[in-house]
Amino acid sequence: MRRGVRSPSTAGPRRVIPIAACAALGLCTLVIPGVLQGLSGAPQAQGAVAEDDLAEARRLAAAGRYEAAAAAYRRHLETHPASFEARFELGQVLLTNDRPAEAVEHLALAAQAAPNSADVLARLALALILTDRLAEAEQALLEARRADPSLASVRYNLARLYEGQQRHEEAFEEYLAFLSQAPADPRADTIRMRVAIFLENSGRMEDALAQYDAILDRDPNHLAALQSRADILYRRTRYDEALEIYQRVLQRTDDNWSAHANAGFIYRLRGDLEAATDHYLRATELNPQSISSHYFLGTIYADRGLDTDAMDRYRRVVAMEEDHPLVHYAIGKILVKQGDRDGARREFERHRAIQAAERARSRTASTMEEP
Repeated sequence: MRRGVRSPSTAGPRRVIPIAACAALGLCTLVIPGVLQGLSGAPQAQGAVAEDDLAEARRLAAAGRYEAAAAAYRRHLETHPASFEARFELGQVLLTNDRPAEAVEHLALAAQAAPNSADVLARLALALILTDRLAEAEQALLEARRADPSLASVRYNLARLYEGQQRHEEAFEEYLAFLSQAPADPRADTIRMRVAIFLENSGRMEDALAQYDAILDRDPNHLAALQSRADILYRRTRYDEALEIYQRVLQRTDDNWSAHANAGFIYRLRGDLEAATDHYLRATELNPQSISSHYFLGTIYADRGLDTDAMDRYRRVVAMEEDHPLVHYAIGKILVKQGDRDGARREFERHRAIQAAERARSRTASTMEEP
């Protein structure tokens, strides 16, 4: 699983996080009148007078005038310092206005007033993440998870935090929980891709295929899921199924070099050398550093008696990987046909030396294994 947790910016103009974008990322939701009543574990308002005092701050916040709203909330707190609502809403306004360090102060006080509110703890955790206080953020998220295990945003942000710390197993478990709680979330397909990659890396290919299938059930043309599914089938030698998917991928985008390379390999196994040649040529056009594509294209040319073209491809392989385990033998065979026995002998000797070195490395590795 991948990538770090976003750190707060340290230079440049202040960047405002739009509320719509903030909510879409599962980071925060600005609370305005009436919403606090839905927060689990939150203290209730202390009468109508306090609510009237908050009206101006809430109106400004709802209008997107965050600086003015923050000032109004502070004025209210001067006369109502114990107001949970004002403290919590001010923390969210500051968070939305990209002032996480200030938000931490107010959200921490709100969390003290509502220690069992998963919503408050989750927003405090976000502010802590954005100020790079990751250990405290993790603790807040864990407390939020204990308070409400079903809050999807907590599982998502906890997974992202673990992912940024390379704690892959823990991130994987949190992502699975997020997917079970919010399968239709706009981020679900992206998370399923991450989960599937983790499963692949863990050798759980059938589970990975199930994740790709879930993505394709929602979006049959999801190219990354199609490609990844085909790659698993290819590695498991289920070539007919893999080729059908590679063809679907290439119908939608012709600039996918690995799909061309793998399709070329399958066509070569089928004996369709013309189709294999076309795909390998396209693969090497898109990725001139694809050693395997150059090598297999060389073998096709050699099988068709196009020795000059084959040698050109083999020489490209040697230029990129001098100790390629197969190419020197292939070059030697062509040199024998051309009557260059000394050159062929050198290539065959080079091939044997590479093979011997590989066997020695294999023996060394096996002796180093624990009994």
